Amino acid sequence: MELKIKYQYTDYIYPFFIQKANYEKYLMKILKDKRFKIKLFEKQKDNGVYTYFNPNVRAYMFQSFEFDKKETKDLLELSNEMKVKLLKKMPCTFFEYNVAEDVAGKLGDESSIMFKMPSFELICFNTGICFLKIKTYLEGTDKFSDLLNFNYKFRDCNLEDAHLKKYENIKIQTDMFESISEIKNLIIDITGQATDDNLFTYSYACIDSENWNNQNNFEGIQNEYLKFSNILPSSYNLNLNQDELKAHSKWEYIRFGFSKLGGVTLSSGIEPFNYTRLPVMYENEYLYTMVLSMYQKLYLNMLEVKFNSRNKNILKQARKEFADFTKRVYFKDITNNVDGNIIYDKWQKCFEIENLYNNIKTKYDVIYKDEDIKKITRTNNALWIIILLTLLLGWFNLLVIAYR
Repeated sequence: MELKIKYQYTDYIYPFFIQKANYEKYLMKILKDKRFKIKLFEKQKDNGVYTYFNPNVRAYMFQSFEFDKKETKDLLELSNEMKVKLLKKMPCTFFEYNVAEDVAGKLGDESSIMFKMPSFELICFNTGICFLKIKTYLEGTDKFSDLLNFNYKFRDCNLEDAHLKKYENIKIQTDMFESISEIKNLIIDITGQATDDNLFTYSYACIDSENWNNQNNFEGIQNEYLKFSNILPSSYNLNLNQDELKAHSKWEYIRFGFSKLGGVTLSSGIEPFNYTRLPVMYENEYLYTMVLSMYQKLYLNMLEVKFNSRNKNILKQARKEFADFTKRVYFKDITNNVDGNIIYDKWQKCFEIENLYNNIKTKYDVIYKDEDIKKITRTNNALWIIILLTLLLGWFNLLVIAYR
């Protein structure tokens, strides 16, 4: 029996880097772009995010929660120059891309998969690490196989056309985008750069309860779930080691998947929670949990490059940044929500955060000890010089007395 979808969406996430020296210029570019507006979080409107994250995480990623109505109004009325001066001091800034209407699209020429792109979000950390998030959802189909094929194809949209030839022909037709290159050009326009890397896929699907219920258990759809988790097409013949799959669920009708290719959640419509509250949490609280973990990974990768440098100034700056990272970003827990911390721990392991951190800490400790040894050596040398000068001065005084 073919799996049927009750509710679904997929976010595609594109991480990119802005040189720290160019961060102010980039903020100015975005502020001048009429398609973007600053996204500010409010305690009432975004209560789920506010109550989910601990204060230390809110202070780092969601500072606008602490703005009162006057501060919010004043910020939005500032000139772009003044906005940049304020935003560059904030650890993290969010922007929304103004989509006038849901952008409809078609993937492929035969048996086309229709989809919409209702929103774009830009997340910028003042370290220069940024993320572009593109939301999509399918239209006119309830086939799970269509979702598998769409996720598999669309994540390649930033690759050069030459790379696409090894897959099926892809053609996107919309009022906004006429071809695959249009989406690629939009990404380049927003980020200022292009890459051959695939987009990170973050997908949610709630399937019809007829496919997963008391009589039809998870084992019957496990192969489809594995394709979903590994961003594979519906026609793929599975030969995967299921023990290696990073999955989690404390619920009978929900499965979370974690990989370096993307994150997925598959649920059954047998529980109303799975097509009402959970999709909202997955796209907000759980999404920002994943973004924070990916940010930590990218930040640590940047620091590792600096710690491999032989330039003393770069090493000095790296030591300072690593200490700041440890104090402000290396969170052991991010929420009082038990399930949220389990999901955070899964992403930490998936992105190998602890290993990256410990490798850098080892280099940090070696440099720190080396500096301490040098300081002790300099101190000892200074003491010997003082002692020698004292002895010489004493002998000089004795000679003077004897001469008299």
